[in-house]
Amino acid sequence: EIAVKTSEQERASDTRAALEALVQDESNVRAHFVPTESIVPFLESLETLGSELGADVTVVSVSDPDDTGTITLSLSISGSFEAVMRVAGRIEYGPVASATKTLTLDAGDDGVWNAAATLAILTTRQP
Repeated sequence: EIAVKTSEQERASDTRAALEALVQDESNVRAHFVPTESIVPFLESLETLGSELGADVTVVSVSDPDDTGTITLSLSISGSFEAVMRVAGRIEYGPVASATKTLTLDAGDDGVWNAAATLAILTTRQP
């Protein structure tokens, strides 16, 4: 009987440890999603990122989160070729879970490059 109780306690302890690890893993994954209450500050941070990298970033449109919590974001980026590409790269490889759906580039007559980007961004919205 003591062996049975000891075995039950060990299983319970293992289960608690596994649950704690799962909670930490979920927290680590959620850190890559944009909290729904922070979408506006996130958008503002993209505009600030553009300024820091020498480009103009304008949010053209943002969709409501879909059933999976994904928003579709359209951006306009303008500046030197290097600045536009740095902004696009920093967004794509940044800490937020995102996918570039489309990216079109064109060079203006004045040497300013323009990009139109459509991105899918994951939010913490629960279906």
